[in-house]
Amino acid sequence: MKAIVGQLTRFGLVGVAATLLHIGVAWLVHATGAQPLLANAAGFLAAFALSYLGHFYWTFNQREGHLMRLPRFVVVAGVGFALSNAIVWGAVVLASAPFELALAVILVTVPTATWLLSRLWAFR
Repeated sequence: MKAIVGQLTRFGLVGVAATLLHIGVAWLVHATGAQPLLANAAGFLAAFALSYLGHFYWTFNQREGHLMRLPRFVVVAGVGFALSNAIVWGAVVLASAPFELALAVILVTVPTATWLLSRLWAFR
């Protein structure tokens, strides 16, 4: 149990760091005059790289296997993105729920799903 708690803690810290990097890079790129979508894409790519490497080396303590694990992590990130969009669509569009409620559901659901997929498949 202690090992799982440690892994969850590392997963959360990498996620927070990646989120802060995403926001910081996007803001800096936008401040140079780039369009918002380009700035966000730059932030996403920086965060993706930090997230993958942080989870590979620190969260899941891997030392080899990038050729197998990187494509799997791309799938995990895509599933997280699709799940968050599905939650927003279902809650806000279909159920007319407040956007903030959808964000709260995403906050719990997406990290849980991506941790499980990462632990059981991408970094196994």
